[in-house]
Amino acid sequence: MDSLVELFTRLETLVTRRPALSLLDRRSADYRELAQLVRAIREKIPEDLRQAARLREEAERTLQQAQDEARRIVLEAQTYARRLVSEHAVTREAERQRAHMMDEGRAEADAIRHGSDDYAREVLEELEGRVQDILDAIRKGKAMLDRQTPP
Repeated sequence: MDSLVELFTRLETLVTRRPALSLLDRRSADYRELAQLVRAIREKIPEDLRQAARLREEAERTLQQAQDEARRIVLEAQTYARRLVSEHAVTREAERQRAHMMDEGRAEADAIRHGSDDYAREVLEELEGRVQDILDAIRKGKAMLDRQTPP
């Protein structure tokens, strides 16, 4: 399957270089606008895809940091709990504090994970909107070509 950039290249070639295409006069404002629109969309797609990849990588780094922090908190809680258990007089208190720290660590990890998921969802929704705008522009261009094509 062709990439979007390849499809735009084919569309641009069809519109700008094919002599049998008589639906638009190459000197008309509509033709120039259509060709300019195709070029603008073609230039914009790689930029948007690179930005989406950067945002996805950033979300993945944030999630990895949250997971690392959660592991660190859990390990810290386990170490602390083992130390307290060795002291017979405070064993019950140590168990309570360990459980509390584990709960806090899990809650913090969950909060960070949910925040990362929300961020990723926002990025994907923004990208979806941009892609929809591009599709709308393509449909508009096709509709304009259809209106100008003799039956």
